Amino acid sequence: MTIQKEFTEHKQNVLENQAKGSDVEGLKPVFHLSKEGKNVVVLFLDRAINAYFPYALEQIPELREQLDGFVYYPNTVSFGTDTLYGAPAMMGGYEYTPGEINKRDNEKLVDKHNEATLVLPKLFLDAGYSVTVTDPPFCNYKWEGDYTPFKPYPEIKVMNIQGKYAVQYKKDFSDVLDWNTNAESKIIKKRLPMFSLMKALAPLLRKTIYDTGRYFLVDENSQDIDIFLNSYSTLYYLDSITDYTAEGNTYTFIDNQTAHSPVFLQAPEYEPRSRVTDISTPFDEMTRLSEKDIATYHVYVAALKRIGIWLEKLKKDGMYDNTRIFIVADHGKDLFNPLFKDFDNAMNDYSRYNPLLLVKDFNSKDRLRTDSTFMTNADLPQLAIENLEVSKVNPFTGKNLLESVQKQKVQVYTGSWDPKKNLGTQFSFDYSRSFTVHDDISIETNWSPIIVK
Repeated sequence: MTIQKEFTEHKQNVLENQAKGSDVEGLKPVFHLSKEGKNVVVLFLDRAINAYFPYALEQIPELREQLDGFVYYPNTVSFGTDTLYGAPAMMGGYEYTPGEINKRDNEKLVDKHNEATLVLPKLFLDAGYSVTVTDPPFCNYKWEGDYTPFKPYPEIKVMNIQGKYAVQYKKDFSDVLDWNTNAESKIIKKRLPMFSLMKALAPLLRKTIYDTGRYFLVDENSQDIDIFLNSYSTLYYLDSITDYTAEGNTYTFIDNQTAHSPVFLQAPEYEPRSRVTDISTPFDEMTRLSEKDIATYHVYVAALKRIGIWLEKLKKDGMYDNTRIFIVADHGKDLFNPLFKDFDNAMNDYSRYNPLLLVKDFNSKDRLRTDSTFMTNADLPQLAIENLEVSKVNPFTGKNLLESVQKQKVQVYTGSWDPKKNLGTQFSFDYSRSFTVHDDISIETNWSPIIVK
């Protein structure tokens, strides 16, 4: 019944999007920047870990030049460990931190999340900008495709592009990828008996035999990279699906899951292959890295490589100076993080609050530089509208975004990541893994457990 209900809702959303003309075909441009006006672009890389960035620069020397004009903020925290907690403040500012959301205890969580999703699109729309939003995270608390919150604003172009270019990528790289009908049939035939065995076991034993989808089968092509390709292919073709035909000013929000889809890639190119022979990383602490650590770093670098190539194209086409760009994440992950490697306690927990933040302003021509100012990803909305003829007032609350900033000492939270478990008006936090933090996140004494009175 649950599957049928979800499928019916998803199908209806897809039909509505197609009716609005927001379906995606081929490699036709979906992002339209302006040659004469100003462009504000948010590249949201879900789960991109901040502290990996210096290592990526070492491995991709050209990335430093590609990121001319950017400022890297290593001293950055997210207000939450998962998208449900970290994305609202990133999209809407300090009024949408988990703590502030909980204060509005007479409103549903989903409504407050939707409101945060709309803050910047509505502000830019009201200022006369052309607005494009793709794959907004957990919109209407659905995995994808439900754009109900955007219905009152038909001028906003909102669409789902995740997965739209994966087949094209497989075709273009069929020489290094084995995906074909025979190969997939072979995998199914191998796994079906093991799947049957798993379903015959008691529920408590099923996870063991499942083995994260491998069923203890030795296969030279055992990793499934389809989920990765669904997102990576978008970044790969980003220059092909971007044009400069917009008139006036534009605001573009791009959600991409490449850094959230860990798989082994071929090092040092960090490109998908059916047979990966080198999974090395630049970390000295190799003995401390799990397979998930290594795979997460691989997809992180892959994402930055493709973004760097897109930035080069913007420069070549004369679109760099009139474009303000953010490369930002909603949260980190409980993996090895070199920033916290010498901490005594909860290293993995702290890493979950360390999202990537890179900012390039209009006409910024300096070489990539590092700024150790204490930042949060909730700073993005105010930076996005800074010095523009865009209202500073939240269109839904009437409060000034700049006056809502609260980051002398911030509270960061964890809890259930699942929207289906957050259907009420307030989040239920796991206080044993929630903290206050201030000033310099690389100093362990600046982190303290939140004390519940």
